[in-house]
Amino acid sequence: PAAPATIPLPAAPVTVAAPVTLAPATTLAPTTTVAPAFAPTTLAPTTLAPTTTVAPTTTLPPTTLPPTIQAQMLAQVNFDWQRAFPNWIVEFRGERSGVRGLTYPAEKRIEIFIRADDTVSSLLRVFTHELGHVVDVELNSNEDRQRWIEQRGLPDGTPWWPSSEAPDFATGAGDFAEAFAVLETGIATRSTVAAQPTAADLELLVELIRG
Repeated sequence: PAAPATIPLPAAPVTVAAPVTLAPATTLAPTTTVAPAFAPTTLAPTTLAPTTTVAPTTTLPPTTLPPTIQAQMLAQVNFDWQRAFPNWIVEFRGERSGVRGLTYPAEKRIEIFIRADDTVSSLLRVFTHELGHVVDVELNSNEDRQRWIEQRGLPDGTPWWPSSEAPDFATGAGDFAEAFAVLETGIATRSTVAAQPTAADLELLVELIRG
């Protein structure tokens, strides 16, 4: 068989747009409920990214968003991303219209834009999607991405990376990141190029993660 085409890393950050710009998740009914593949880990506050990399939380209403919500959310992540990707950092910033998160592969940095009405669960949904991009960038080869495209039956011509700061739910990278979020949280995918990941899809995802 012919060698898969090279899929270069994106020049621009990959992003998660605000949910209001997406097709309702209820159009994609979950087909399988799969337990998280990773044992939960507890992240002590001292193990989090240095506070100097985090935007001041004083820009957020303290009555609606306790400063500890970021640590509470990170403690819910099952995948030990800090050990797997020690050079990556996550920064929390104030609300940004139309965008919930950005991943900068060249800078090894994730930005999460916090809203006043965010909860641990809503932040976890955003962060695990962005973490899926980190997994993709750090661990996937071109062959891995081609396997994912074939496994998920993505339409011909589906790009892997989104254009600059465009919603990524119609791309291979976005579908992969959403599947990682499904694996971590059991949520319904917001991918617009494939349905809810099946057990077989998630098995391949775990295989790619574990190498």
